[in-house]
Amino acid sequence: MSFGLLHGEQYWGFFDVLHVHSLELASWDTIQAVLDRCDSEHKGVVVTVHDVAPMFETKGDGYQRKLAGICERGTPMATLTQGAADRLSSLLDSGASPVVTPHG
Repeated sequence: MSFGLLHGEQYWGFFDVLHVHSLELASWDTIQAVLDRCDSEHKGVVVTVHDVAPMFETKGDGYQRKLAGICERGTPMATLTQGAADRLSSLLDSGASPVVTPHG
């Protein structure tokens, strides 16, 4: 489900934890609105960063700004490899320390 669809959804009783797989193709305002609602409805959130560089939003720094915003919110972040975790930590320069969760 995209951030846009979730943002427009009235009923959120069908999940307890939002597991985000991509921050691309959604505006930061919509992402923040969804995360704010997750906070207010006591829904957990975890972001799995599958790609340390954007696949679709390749112009500008929007993708990196979204990742930085996730870190600033204190949202738990996971990656698939230690290399990706190290790269994210250096990219974000926020002291973020993503958890490595191999997906074999």
